[in-house]
Amino acid sequence: MNAPAASQDLQLVTAEVTVPFSLKADSAPDVYQKLGTQETLQGTLIDPGVMESVKAITAQFTAEQLVTERERVKAKIEEQIKTYIREALTQKSLAGAIEIGNVAITHFDFSKDFNDSIEAKVKAEQDALRAENEKKQKVTQAEAERDSLKARADGAAYSIEVQSRAEAAAIQRKADALKANPNLIQLNAVDKWDGKMPQYMGGQTPLPFLNVAPKQ
Repeated sequence: MNAPAASQDLQLVTAEVTVPFSLKADSAPDVYQKLGTQETLQGTLIDPGVMESVKAITAQFTAEQLVTERERVKAKIEEQIKTYIREALTQKSLAGAIEIGNVAITHFDFSKDFNDSIEAKVKAEQDALRAENEKKQKVTQAEAERDSLKARADGAAYSIEVQSRAEAAAIQRKADALKANPNLIQLNAVDKWDGKMPQYMGGQTPLPFLNVAPKQ
């Protein structure tokens, strides 16, 4: 015989469960004697088993898990129902008197308010994660720009330093050359002279003496 579908409304979860069961012929008299008719059996054993099992199992999961692990929850409810009925029969010395078939949970859903609250929470978590990722991205971009600017500044500073060292070295070489050969200044003047004598207006100013040795 099949037990009519039993519903359990926990404000959050609504479950509709069908529990097929049958009495063993040799145990039927004892079952009827201790538990009563089929209707009584349904009301005193099957329905309470469904109610308690749904409560016990759903209490083991968070709200999010009830949604994301729905099939796992249903499987545990089915297992718990069978365990509940088996233990109840054992306590009444009727172990094995009733055979339980495959429990069918034909309806397992959540209230609209519950679904809305879950969706709102998921959206809030997604928004927070997106904001965090955007923040990390901006920080990464800022660090990259900072490193790029530093690299360019370091490169420019290095170029200036190299150029300064080269100019200083050139000046030092020239100074060393002049120190070693004082006549080099006069030679440079001759090399740059265009051959024209300087002209002066008025007065008798002696021309500058150029000590130029005749070419051999």
